[in-house]
Amino acid sequence: MNLTQRIVAGVAVLAVVAAVAYLAFFRNGTSHETARYTNDTYGYTFEHPVEDEVRAESPEHLIVSEPGDGSETYVHVAEGSDSDFESFAGQAARGTCGECGEVAALQPFTSTRGLGGVIFYLLITGSDGEYRGPFFAYDISSPGTTRALLVYGTSGSEEDPLSVGLIADSIEIQEAEG
Repeated sequence: MNLTQRIVAGVAVLAVVAAVAYLAFFRNGTSHETARYTNDTYGYTFEHPVEDEVRAESPEHLIVSEPGDGSETYVHVAEGSDSDFESFAGQAARGTCGECGEVAALQPFTSTRGLGGVIFYLLITGSDGEYRGPFFAYDISSPGTTRALLVYGTSGSEEDPLSVGLIADSIEIQEAEG
């Protein structure tokens, strides 16, 4: 792992720690009330502050908008036939970012609800170590179809890890329709 990837890995770990610390504060009743969103098509739910607007662009793509600051968190289901989930999740995330290249700092992630997934960043092509992320990915595959449930922010700015982390940490997987 080169120096840039080590730095990105360190930032990824700090972002997860910050998100979990914020979640502890958030869930102790000292902040906002939450609402739940359920996607019956793909069998998942997540929590978000009641003030946030959830827009379903399609069953595969949701946008959670925070009032006032304009930041958005995307919840996206990507589908394919790749048998390696981690490679597929990285490829699906690169499809959301035209300037992004290789996956950096991919680490296992376990939510406070016990759901396992991966967290990673994407290096921006042609930059000097700039990255986009975090991207949280959960495996919601079915036999013969690889599916990644991705949770990520609008720009990879420093504000994104908290809102992205809140939603990613609250994901629960149920039985999908059909």
